[in-house]
Amino acid sequence: MKDAAGANLLDPQVSSNLLANEITVEYEGKTFPLENSVDTRFNMPRSLGLRKELLGKEKKRVLSFGEFSPEHQYKGETFTIHWGDGTKDVVKFDLYITWKKQDPTIHKKLYLNGKEYSEDSFLIEIVK
Repeated sequence: MKDAAGANLLDPQVSSNLLANEITVEYEGKTFPLENSVDTRFNMPRSLGLRKELLGKEKKRVLSFGEFSPEHQYKGETFTIHWGDGTKDVVKFDLYITWKKQDPTIHKKLYLNGKEYSEDSFLIEIVK
Protein backbone atom coordinates (compact mmCIF):
# COMPACT_ATOMS: atom_id res chain seq x y z
CA MET A 1 0.00 0.00 0.00
CA LYS A 2 1.52 3.27 -1.09
CA ASP A 3 0.41 6.77 -1.97
CA ALA A 4 0.75 8.38 -5.41
CA ALA A 5 4.22 9.69 -4.47
CA GLY A 6 5.38 6.16 -3.61
CA ALA A 7 5.42 6.49 0.20
CA ASN A 8 4.58 3.24 2.02
CA LEU A 9 1.35 3.89 3.94
CA LEU A 10 2.15 1.07 6.35
CA ASP A 11 5.36 2.75 7.51
CA PRO A 12 5.05 4.53 10.87
CA GLN A 13 7.67 7.07 9.67
CA VAL A 14 5.30 8.28 6.91
CA SER A 15 3.08 11.07 8.25
CA SER A 16 0.09 10.03 6.12
CA ASN A 17 0.28 6.35 7.12
CA LEU A 18 -2.88 4.29 7.63
CA LEU A 19 -1.78 2.57 10.82
CA ALA A 20 -4.22 4.49 13.04
CA ASN A 21 -7.11 3.30 10.84
CA GLU A 22 -9.10 0.18 11.67
CA ILE A 23 -7.94 -1.94 8.73
CA THR A 24 -9.90 -5.19 8.32
CA VAL A 25 -10.49 -7.96 5.81
CA GLU A 26 -13.92 -9.43 5.17
CA TYR A 27 -13.83 -13.08 4.02
CA GLU A 28 -16.54 -15.74 4.02
CA GLY A 29 -18.84 -13.54 6.12
CA LYS A 30 -16.23 -12.97 8.83
CA THR A 31 -14.24 -9.86 9.66
CA PHE A 32 -10.53 -10.17 10.39
CA PRO A 33 -8.92 -7.18 12.17
CA LEU A 34 -5.26 -6.33 11.71
CA GLU A 35 -3.32 -8.48 14.20
CA ASN A 36 -0.43 -7.27 16.28
CA SER A 37 2.47 -9.17 14.76
CA VAL A 38 5.68 -10.31 16.32
CA ASP A 39 8.86 -10.70 14.25
CA THR A 40 10.17 -14.24 14.60
CA ARG A 41 12.17 -16.80 12.66
CA PHE A 42 9.79 -19.54 13.78
CA ASN A 43 7.97 -20.49 10.57
CA MET A 44 4.83 -22.42 11.52
CA PRO A 45 1.61 -22.53 9.51
CA ARG A 46 -0.64 -19.74 10.76
CA SER A 47 -4.36 -19.45 11.06
CA LEU A 48 -6.33 -17.22 8.75
CA GLY A 49 -5.61 -13.61 9.67
CA LEU A 50 -4.52 -10.13 8.58
CA ARG A 51 -0.96 -9.22 9.55
CA LYS A 52 1.72 -6.56 9.07
CA GLU A 53 4.97 -8.09 7.90
CA LEU A 54 8.47 -7.12 6.78
CA LEU A 55 9.23 -8.60 3.37
CA GLY A 56 12.63 -9.38 1.87
CA LYS A 57 16.07 -8.04 2.56
CA GLU A 58 14.86 -4.46 2.21
CA LYS A 59 12.26 -5.12 4.97
CA LYS A 60 9.39 -3.67 2.93
CA ARG A 61 6.27 -3.22 5.09
CA VAL A 62 3.32 -5.19 3.70
CA LEU A 63 0.00 -6.63 4.78
CA SER A 64 -0.60 -10.33 4.41
CA PHE A 65 -3.84 -12.26 4.58
CA GLY A 66 -3.98 -16.02 4.67
CA GLU A 67 -2.63 -18.65 4.74
CA PHE A 68 -4.00 -20.44 1.67
CA SER A 69 -2.77 -23.73 0.19
CA PRO A 70 -3.43 -24.96 -3.36
CA GLU A 71 -4.52 -28.38 -2.08
CA HIS A 72 -7.82 -26.79 -1.08
CA GLN A 73 -8.64 -25.89 -4.70
CA TYR A 74 -9.55 -22.20 -4.36
CA LYS A 75 -11.36 -20.94 -7.47
CA GLY A 76 -12.97 -17.50 -7.60
CA GLU A 77 -12.37 -16.81 -3.89
CA THR A 78 -12.75 -13.17 -2.86
CA PHE A 79 -11.94 -11.05 0.14
CA THR A 80 -12.41 -7.34 0.74
CA ILE A 81 -9.86 -5.07 2.39
CA HIS A 82 -11.49 -2.20 4.31
CA TRP A 83 -8.94 0.56 4.84
CA GLY A 84 -10.70 2.23 7.77
CA ASP A 85 -11.26 5.48 5.87
CA GLY A 86 -14.38 4.43 3.95
CA THR A 87 -12.45 2.96 1.00
CA LYS A 88 -12.02 -0.69 0.13
CA ASP A 89 -10.37 -3.00 -2.39
CA VAL A 90 -11.66 -6.39 -3.53
CA VAL A 91 -9.17 -9.19 -4.17
CA LYS A 92 -10.23 -12.29 -6.08
CA PHE A 93 -7.94 -15.27 -6.51
CA ASP A 94 -7.57 -18.75 -7.90
CA LEU A 95 -5.11 -21.17 -6.30
CA TYR A 96 -5.37 -24.84 -7.16
CA ILE A 97 -3.45 -27.88 -8.41
CA THR A 98 -4.05 -30.04 -11.46
CA TRP A 99 -2.25 -33.30 -12.07
CA LYS A 100 -1.01 -34.91 -15.26
CA LYS A 101 0.15 -38.40 -14.28
CA GLN A 102 2.53 -37.74 -11.36
CA ASP A 103 3.31 -34.15 -12.39
CA PRO A 104 1.47 -31.37 -10.49
CA THR A 105 0.80 -27.92 -11.90
CA ILE A 106 -0.06 -25.09 -9.50
CA HIS A 107 -2.44 -22.53 -10.96
CA LYS A 108 -2.62 -19.08 -9.41
CA LYS A 109 -4.24 -15.88 -10.55
CA LEU A 110 -5.03 -12.60 -8.79
CA TYR A 111 -7.59 -9.92 -9.55
CA LEU A 112 -7.77 -6.49 -7.93
CA ASN A 113 -11.14 -4.72 -8.11
CA GLY A 114 -12.23 -6.88 -11.05
CA LYS A 115 -9.04 -6.50 -13.13
CA GLU A 116 -6.58 -9.33 -13.59
CA TYR A 117 -3.45 -8.49 -11.65
CA SER A 118 -0.96 -11.35 -11.77
CA GLU A 119 -0.37 -15.04 -12.40
CA ASP A 120 3.22 -14.85 -11.19
CA SER A 121 2.99 -13.48 -7.67
CA PHE A 122 0.69 -13.15 -4.74
CA LEU A 123 1.88 -9.63 -4.01
CA ILE A 124 -0.42 -6.77 -4.94
CA GLU A 125 0.82 -3.21 -4.80
CA ILE A 126 -2.15 -0.96 -4.08
CA VAL A 127 -1.83 2.76 -4.74
CA LYS A 128 -4.15 4.94 -2.68
